[in-house]
Amino acid sequence: MSLTYTTNLALVKPGQGTESGTWGTTVNASLTDMVDQALGYQAFSATGGTDALTIPDGTTGVARSLYIKLTGTGGGTVTVPVTKAKVYFFWNATASGSVTIKVASATNTIVLPNAARISLFSDGSEIYVAQNYFTTLTLGAALPVASGGTGLTAGTSGGILAYTATGTLASSAALTQYGVVYGGGAGVVPAATANGTTGQIFTATTGGAPSWATNTAASTGKAIAMAMIFGF
Repeated sequence: MSLTYTTNLALVKPGQGTESGTWGTTVNASLTDMVDQALGYQAFSATGGTDALTIPDGTTGVARSLYIKLTGTGGGTVTVPVTKAKVYFFWNATASGSVTIKVASATNTIVLPNAARISLFSDGSEIYVAQNYFTTLTLGAALPVASGGTGLTAGTSGGILAYTATGTLASSAALTQYGVVYGGGAGVVPAATANGTTGQIFTATTGGAPSWATNTAASTGKAIAMAMIFGF
């Protein structure tokens, strides 16, 4: 059994007079639909120029949606209404390029890179990132170098970090205590020599790693000095 309501429903707005609406038209088709839209998701095809999202009175509008997926052409500007304070979730799913988001006629802008998703808040005059403070943060994957992280979830105790490629960090092996650290060249993390002993000198080897060696020059110098003293 279905029921059809045709009785007028009195709608009272604060500070205004009484308005009437009919079930199935004004109430269902406008009020209920707008509430659903305000709590839901809607896609909007951006032109790549300047697109204005609106929240018109008495009818649906893209800016009324809580979550807005931007499709179409990227690289342009999307404005949200003035005097309308609300939270927005934006997803830049345009073909390519960043999208600039701002309140119409305002100066503060949020640049949303392609494929990025963000939560924003508008006070009706300007738009801001909704959250910029976290008491704690757990990520499902390592924060990449491009975002200020290391891209690593573990390292070697006693090792050091080094770039093995542009934007790629890696941990070296544990460096020998009191050893001398030397570069590994492009794509290779630094290493360290073994610990030298008293009297040794640090010498280079053509085409190889430097190392500690006995100071033969000192021994030769002593022999020469003794020869000169004793007339050998």
